[in-house]
This record gives sequence, C-alpha cells and structure tokens, in this order.
Amino acid sequence: MESLYGVAIVPLIIAAIALLKGIIPEPAHKYMGLVAWALGIAIAFAYGVQEGWEPLQCVVVGSAVGLSAAGLYSAQKNAREV
Repeated sequence: MESLYGVAIVPLIIAAIALLKGIIPEPAHKYMGLVAWALGIAIAFAYGVQEGWEPLQCVVVGSAVGLSAAGLYSAQKNAREV
C-alpha cells in the first residue's frame, strides 16, 4: 500500500469516495472508479512535485494508488451484496 507522508492513501481515497456517494445523486455513482483514479493522480502530483518526481512517475504512482482504491472499494461492495 502506497504511503505518502506516513498516511496510507488507498483507505483515504476509499473514504473520500464513500463521502461523495452520500452527496451526489445515484446515477453518478457508476463513475466513482474514475473519480478514485483521478484522486490518486491528483494526490501523487501534489506529493510528487514536492519530492521532485517526474510527471510520468506521478501518473504511474497515482494510477496505481487510485485504481487500487477503486478495486478495493468495488470488491468490498460486491462482497456485501453476496
């Protein structure tokens, strides 16, 4: 699990997605995977710029974090339905 500043980012993104689902209308919930991916990239850029990362490195790390959060969120949601 990727950690930035000692904070595990994947659970943080999952929490942000859960909060967003409570705010936005139901039809937009199907786009939460894309939102998680975008949040991962945004957080990686915010952290990476300070650390001197290359833009491609920010995109790769952010994609890994965001897509991991989206997959974990989807897996737990599917497990609850079963």
